[in-house]
Amino acid sequence: MKKIYFILATLVILISGMSYMYFSTLNKAGVQADLSLELVSKNAGFIFSFQNDKSVRNILSGQALLNNLVGEEKVVALKGLQAALQHKELAPLFEGQDVYLGIYPSEQKRLDFMVAVQLSPEANEKLLNESLKRSGLALKPYATYQQVQLSGNQTYYVLIQQRVVLIASASSVIDKLIASPKDNSEADFISFIQKSDRLGKNSLANLYINFKQLGSLMRSITPYFNRAELALLNKQHAYARLTYNFSKEKVFFSGETKVLNSDSYFSLFANLKPEKIELDKVLPANTASYTLFAFGDYKTFHTGLQKWFATKKEDKNVQGKIKAINEKYRLNLDEVFLRYTSSQAITVQLQNKQKLAAIKLNSGEKVEQLLLDLSEDYDGEIRELTEPDLLYYYFGEPFKSFKKPYYLIINNYIIFAAYPSSLLDFRNSYQNNNLLVLDKTYGQVYKQLPLSANILFYLNNRKAQNIIINTIYPEYYNQFRSENGLKAFDSFVYQLSGDQGTFQSNVLFSLPPATTATLRVEADSLLVR
Repeated sequence: MKKIYFILATLVILISGMSYMYFSTLNKAGVQADLSLELVSKNAGFIFSFQNDKSVRNILSGQALLNNLVGEEKVVALKGLQAALQHKELAPLFEGQDVYLGIYPSEQKRLDFMVAVQLSPEANEKLLNESLKRSGLALKPYATYQQVQLSGNQTYYVLIQQRVVLIASASSVIDKLIASPKDNSEADFISFIQKSDRLGKNSLANLYINFKQLGSLMRSITPYFNRAELALLNKQHAYARLTYNFSKEKVFFSGETKVLNSDSYFSLFANLKPEKIELDKVLPANTASYTLFAFGDYKTFHTGLQKWFATKKEDKNVQGKIKAINEKYRLNLDEVFLRYTSSQAITVQLQNKQKLAAIKLNSGEKVEQLLLDLSEDYDGEIRELTEPDLLYYYFGEPFKSFKKPYYLIINNYIIFAAYPSSLLDFRNSYQNNNLLVLDKTYGQVYKQLPLSANILFYLNNRKAQNIIINTIYPEYYNQFRSENGLKAFDSFVYQLSGDQGTFQSNVLFSLPPATTATLRVEADSLLVR
């Protein structure tokens, strides 16, 4: 009997020891993966991640459209780095590990990148250095880290921390990483990624966006990030996790966007139900871009808008201005807008750079009568509001630039513009049925997306080319004009649908229908072979 107890005790000790070693190894691997993510997340606006597995690499390398997004210059640099890391001496050191690619702003009006990957459990720093030498890629001292030169005179900067290898396209990326203080918001971002990753471990690749870092990144591309439509994206405390959906006909990501700052205009929509997009039906064919807001029940939205003004400490000022207008004209503006506003509003930029806004109404005739005293006649149909900022008071941030707009009511839509000529052009397009929704390319885009959303950004790359070129720095002209760059895409859509405090999100880079058809023919011919 004593022997049996002894054997059982021995088995318990062995099993306990093995379990401890196993879970310690798992925990250590998890810590290393966390460190990879933590290091690459500092200062990055975008992070692309995938597993360093041969099958995954083969699929991603065959995605030519991803190369169009990145740009020719960065593609050449990344392919050179990939080829070096896939050398027979180095490949086993990183096989099966998660790879994180961060995108960073540069003071030289360019975007740099850094790759973070941990060593496999069997490898160590000494083995890495030996393997680098055997592959002909010996590290050389540089500042407090190292550098390595690849074929084609491409120089990369390397920092190794606790078995995590960081490889940057510019020394400034590592310098900023070393100098960056601890930031709790980065911990929140990492926690958001890790929580989301547990739900999507089987995805081919993921894209993470830290909107808090987006401002500095976008200022490397354009000097106008604080203006007009782009200003909405500035100073946002928000994160997005998007899963890459394999396709040779488009670049499509889907996932979640979470807005954390209460003074964000987007937060007004996070708890609203998605609405079927309808207001785009009135847009002229020469629409280059628009941002649509679907709030469903306007009274609910208006209640949230008052709270939003309060977070910005503007509520008393706004209420005071509305009260003064009501007394001046013996009106009740709340009654006008709360009763007759329907479910959607939109801001628009046309191909000729003119800007419009539109609101869907319950009764265009009633609103036309009620606004008579608040406006001056231009041509019988087009009128100008005499009091400033009414659109801001009742619809918020995106409409702030329409101070004292001209307006035109057609059916149950009210259209606003800074100049009457813009409304004359709009009226001509509407009456002649020259509309965006009749564009076959536009129709093709929305066959690939849900028909309902709360916030929707749309850009027609072809019609917006001149606007984009006049907005970005010259250093990016080639990327936007090249057939091997962003010019290959016809449209861009970022779709946000409220979901109990967060947004279900879709990001689409769509090809022109003719290009899509060509790709399908090529794919079919390959299958025949």
